[in-house]
Amino acid sequence: MRLDIIACPLATCTRHGSSFYIMWHLQMKILFLSAYYCLPPATGSRIRTMEILKSLSAKHDVTYVAFADDERQLSSIEEARQMCSDVKVVFREHRYSKMKLLKGLMVRTPFTILNYHDPEMARIAQDMQQNADYDLIHAEGVFMAQYVDFSSARPYVLSTHNIESTIMNRFAETTPNPAKRLYARLTHEKLNRYESEIMQRFDRTLVVTEEEKLLATKMSPQAQVVVVPNGVDTEFFKPSPDIPEEANTLVFTGLMDSRSNVDGVLFFVREILPLIRREVADVKLRILGQRPAAEVMALAEEPGIEVTGFVPDVRPPAQSAAVHVVPLRVGGGSRLKILQALALEGAVVSTSVGAEGLNLKPNEHFILADDPAQFAKQTISLLRNPSRRAELGKIGRELVVKKYDWRTITAVLPPLYEHLVECKKDSAS
Repeated sequence: MRLDIIACPLATCTRHGSSFYIMWHLQMKILFLSAYYCLPPATGSRIRTMEILKSLSAKHDVTYVAFADDERQLSSIEEARQMCSDVKVVFREHRYSKMKLLKGLMVRTPFTILNYHDPEMARIAQDMQQNADYDLIHAEGVFMAQYVDFSSARPYVLSTHNIESTIMNRFAETTPNPAKRLYARLTHEKLNRYESEIMQRFDRTLVVTEEEKLLATKMSPQAQVVVVPNGVDTEFFKPSPDIPEEANTLVFTGLMDSRSNVDGVLFFVREILPLIRREVADVKLRILGQRPAAEVMALAEEPGIEVTGFVPDVRPPAQSAAVHVVPLRVGGGSRLKILQALALEGAVVSTSVGAEGLNLKPNEHFILADDPAQFAKQTISLLRNPSRRAELGKIGRELVVKKYDWRTITAVLPPLYEHLVECKKDSAS
């Protein structure tokens, strides 16, 4: 830990031309253990991780240790080193291991935590915590809590992207497969216990929404919970006048092997899209996102459905759609896909689950619809009303620029971490 003395001009002085005040800046060494290697920032988890990392590394000395699950990510390590003092990446398969699935039935630790257990990551994390003098340990994702050594007198921060037990419970409620439903219910119970126990071991737990703060506090009353909402880079995601709108085109965006997105797009194609086609025969659906699951790839064989897979820049194919659809039934946290759509001045139709955790007003910033028939009706109405689409998009962008820009959201983190280090130092003296 180092104190930098910075002289900053405060006011004009008649004798010397300017006056100065002394600002003590606490520069910390932070170990940032992450379940999500953030580059390229092609998914919501990577984007949130990158923005938190950028905020902390702008003022502090950050060592970044992360899991990567896409070999294309490994080419960007030098770019990550421009942000951080050191970067170490451990590659892991994102597919579920059958052995770990079986073990998840037999042991107390939930499968989703076991799935992130890796001997190489354990070795690196343990070595760094024992042999380097870090002022604070940050675990990005509850999956990384298993690598934290709580034996030292320094603060620990857990940053969550979701309350994972909530997602598992919603999956159990929506899956038609009895075996998966039973497994999800068992895993939900284990996750609920695990999250409740682990949150109280950290000095702070960061959550995405006020709803999750209430839930986390109820699950773990001793936990100190802080809301750091999701955001959007409003300079990067802004509408381009050079991208024309494609008539009667809908877009669904997201990581297309995630449980919530796969369920949502299948629900849309099976129960909502046929209703839209009765009124708008030439409607097209673009499924925009990397790693499409097999059942999602199969949708590309149907007329009028495009499955893009990975694209280097999501903005043009997202902005060109007439309506953004978010028909989610499973999930947690809040959806970056909605914030990005609004930043692009897109008109959005979403379920309650899709829009939860965001301070959005139905019929002002987006259109709310949970029932398939109502979702179809509202989507058809927007497709036929370009002025209404433009109105929603304009008001939506104004909101995200004002309340959801990442620079504003993450600005609270460096002073919070400095405060935690100072408090820990005072308690030890």
